[in-house]
Amino acid sequence: MDRRKAGRALVLLGAVLLLARNVLWYAQTELPALQEALADVLQRGPEGALSGEVGRLKTYELLGDVLIDAYLLCATVLAPLLLRGGRERALGPLAAHLLGFSLPIIRRVALTRTRGLLMALGVAALLAGAVLLAGRRPRGGSAPARYGRAAGDVATLGLAFASGVYLYTACCVVANEFYAPGMAVVAGQVGHAVDRGWVALRLAHFVAASAVSLLVALERPGSGWEAGRVALRAVGCAALATLMLRGIAEHYRYYILLPRLQQVTICLCALCLVGEALERVGSRLDGEASRAAPEGEAG
Repeated sequence: MDRRKAGRALVLLGAVLLLARNVLWYAQTELPALQEALADVLQRGPEGALSGEVGRLKTYELLGDVLIDAYLLCATVLAPLLLRGGRERALGPLAAHLLGFSLPIIRRVALTRTRGLLMALGVAALLAGAVLLAGRRPRGGSAPARYGRAAGDVATLGLAFASGVYLYTACCVVANEFYAPGMAVVAGQVGHAVDRGWVALRLAHFVAASAVSLLVALERPGSGWEAGRVALRAVGCAALATLMLRGIAEHYRYYILLPRLQQVTICLCALCLVGEALERVGSRLDGEASRAAPEGEAG
């Protein structure tokens, strides 16, 4: 079995394992929680079920779990579609994004449980398949071009990973933070009901960070519209850095690793722009060298 066939087989295996995990999670967790939430709504009404009278609302937890499973289902379906469409190189950012999203879940759920093991194996198979299908970059060209491509690849995968972490955090905001007991301390509103607008602002921040990170990661300049795509990626990096600086200034103490991840995201934005500049310089040097080569041979 050659490299491409093995990579395609691993990607399909990862998709099947993730789908099996989704089905198992729905049968064991979400279906009983849905029955409890519906019983609560029938007993207290929609306003009573979402009133925040209890510490951690089953309705919000169920909604967060549904969002997580919906994303995993979309990623599971997207991976075979990318294979069928001949876009194997897009599997690398997708696998990094999925790893960032699923890593907190794998850490939370023990690998001794079936659903945790299925998720870990599915993500690992998808990552291995993406590596096998990526192939090797051409080693030719000037040193700035090679270093620029390497920096761009690192920035792309890193931003895709960070995007997955921010998206999972947004799902956790929906599941755990609306009227949770600890949020009054975090919001600085001890003794008062936590304002839903404050939590919604946190949710919008993480959703925007995830979306912009993924757009910057995928917007690699190609042969067409290169100047416009470079400008668009630079604007995306600036917007993402602004979001991260705002997050660092507010010190998310409730999220232990996010301040450090926000600093890393800013560094990845800078690395992305440096890689673009090096690639442009390298392509210019390679063009001059290719034009000078026939003249030297003729002389």
